[in-house]
This record gives sequence, structure tokens and C-alpha cells, in this order.
Amino acid sequence: MKIGVYLDEYKPEDGGGYTMQSELFRALCNIRNESAHEFVVISLPNHRIVEKSRAEGFTWIADNRFSLIEQIGEYLARTWPNFRRRFHWRNSLERKARADGVDFIWFLGPRPRQIDLPYLTIVLDLQHRKQPWFPEVSEYGEWNTRERLLSAFLRRAAGIIVGTKAGKREVAHFFQVPDECIHILPHPTPDYWHSRSASEEIAPDPTLQPGLLNFGPTRIM
Repeated sequence: MKIGVYLDEYKPEDGGGYTMQSELFRALCNIRNESAHEFVVISLPNHRIVEKSRAEGFTWIADNRFSLIEQIGEYLARTWPNFRRRFHWRNSLERKARADGVDFIWFLGPRPRQIDLPYLTIVLDLQHRKQPWFPEVSEYGEWNTRERLLSAFLRRAAGIIVGTKAGKREVAHFFQVPDECIHILPHPTPDYWHSRSASEEIAPDPTLQPGLLNFGPTRIM
């Protein structure tokens, strides 16, 4: 199977999404030769990971989701359900993935995308449902944005990765996803943490990029 590994434009300050994506891609680079599957990296053209993915020997596909035409198309597809079917419209991610023979998309981060290919995604938290009035998930329409995007995205996923049994229960309860589609895989500890000696004091390191250990709320948009 040819698997498209989607790398979104997360920044350190985005929190858990940045950490998760970075750690999973590092792990994939280490073990991909042990898999019978073929992997191709999909990302924005200016993504910081492009050179690394090429150096690791991955085929690379550019996603142009921030172009004006793409943004208009995405908006119409979200607000007019028949738009994609009537005009046979696909976003750049799907067009390029299909043209390259990709069978399956693996989203390394939790940010939703509209796509009509089977995909695997990850859920770090659903705190907007449990704590709807926290400022980071309630202001300026953030709650509605998360709810609208996640609802369809999670229900259509071929598989969803969560870190705990509690996370699995929340996905199943809040979005009516069948249990067999939700898989528990404990979230990874950042690689640098393993290199710390047992005698080192466990304290925040001011030289580290912000958000590296933060698996809390991640920006959806």
C-alpha cells in the first residue's frame, strides 16, 4: 500500500500537535525500511521538514492549501455540501495524492482536512467539549470551528489514534464513532527526554522551544 504521510504546518507554540507530529515523523524515519508499505511525504511547499524528508529518501508531494483558489474551494465545500459532487471538485491534497497513486492518508497531527480517501488521524484532546468556556476553546468562534471541522472528520476516519482509554470513550461518546475504529496507542515521550540522565533534576529547561512537552489543547485552525 502507498501511504501519504501528511505533515501540517505546526509551530512549537501550537502545543501538542507540534510535539506529536515531530516525534511520529522521527520514529517513521527510523523504522520505515522495516515496513512493506511505501511512504510519501505530503506538506506545504515551504515546510521546514521538506529537506529532511528528501534527505531521508522520501518522495515528496506539495500541498497548496493556502492558495486563494484552494481557500475559496474549501469554504464552498464546507458550506455547500453538494459543491464537491456537482463540480467534481477536489482539494490540492487529494488531487495530488490520487495522481501519485496514494491509497491511504496518515495525518500525523490532529488538524482536520476534507478528503475522500481513507485516512488515519489522531486525537490529542477534546477539551472544547468538556470545558467549553475555557478562553482558548471558546473565544472568537473557536468552539464552533472545532466542532464543525472535527464532527465530519472523525466520523469518516478509517481509524483514530488516542492515547488513553478515557480518550477512546470521549471520541466514541461525543462523535458517535464505533469502538472498532478507535485505537489506543500511548502518546510518545519526546526523544530528547530519554537522553536525560537519571540524576538530572526534572525541571523545565528554558532553552527548549515552547510547547515541546505540551500535549494540551492544540489549535485547529
